[in-house]
Amino acid sequence: MADTVGADPGNLPGLLDHWSARQPDDVLFSFREQGGAGLRSFTWRSFALRTQALAAAFDEAGLKTGTCAILAHTPGIELVAALVACMRIGALATVAPVTTAASIAAPRLRHRIKAIASDCQPMFALGLSSQRQEWLDATDGSIAFVATDLIGALSAPGKAVTAQRPAGSAANAPADIALLQYTSGSTSRPRGVAITHANVIANARALIDHVPVGATWLPQFHDMGLIGHYLFPIVLGGSCHAMAAPEFLRRPESWLKLVTDHSATYSAAPPFAFEQLLRRAETAPEAFEAIDLSSLRVLMAGAEPVPPELMQQFAARFARYGLQPGVL
Repeated sequence: MADTVGADPGNLPGLLDHWSARQPDDVLFSFREQGGAGLRSFTWRSFALRTQALAAAFDEAGLKTGTCAILAHTPGIELVAALVACMRIGALATVAPVTTAASIAAPRLRHRIKAIASDCQPMFALGLSSQRQEWLDATDGSIAFVATDLIGALSAPGKAVTAQRPAGSAANAPADIALLQYTSGSTSRPRGVAITHANVIANARALIDHVPVGATWLPQFHDMGLIGHYLFPIVLGGSCHAMAAPEFLRRPESWLKLVTDHSATYSAAPPFAFEQLLRRAETAPEAFEAIDLSSLRVLMAGAEPVPPELMQQFAARFARYGLQPGVL
């Protein structure tokens, strides 16, 4: 923690570059596709280079400081890279609640995307090439689509990136907006919250007191997933190991298997996830035989009302799998 604070550039791209210079070959992110179809991982160096390449391409396409972009990627690390790339050029990005390429066409999601677009007036939607047609159909072509997976990588560290702003400049000051986070719109129109670099950095340091190894299945359009698991490691020099949400819904123990496999030190989820695990432990206790939660230092429940009795039941039941007192 002292190293982070002592060389603090005060913004997320600057922290990414700070840690990339110190631990370039350590894994920053890994993401397992739904059904275990594949594992994609980034080291600190490769992720920093990816964000620089995307930032340069976005700048060339006309995405500038203060302009908005909607991130429409299906879940994965490319979405996070596009988000940080937008931060590098001072663009305002917000993550659309997309789960699959086809989900863009769902009427409720289309309505929410249009409400968000009406509010933030995005210059582009950023996503994967496999989503292009669904996006254009869902939005009637009103928002230009840029496929980030067709943007090539930088060949080597240190290559000039015209879009990258120096740490502490006007586009990357701590008080500048890092991203826009929209409410679900379930009770009214989606409302945007402007989250600054300083907000994310202070939140990470308030909640995590160590170099974190995270494990998560949470969707990236939820702030507990996006900020708590993908941005916190960038602040604190840690790592995040993730999987798609449907895998947890199909096999709740897969979340704890992820914790076990990577000796994760922190994780978080809404209370319903803890309830699912308790039910699964009752009906299929054999599924938890290899689970080891002794590495966890922070296990957080939130994002919806937290029933104390549920947390007490979980702590008591999963103590047998190494969950230490006070971690939950």
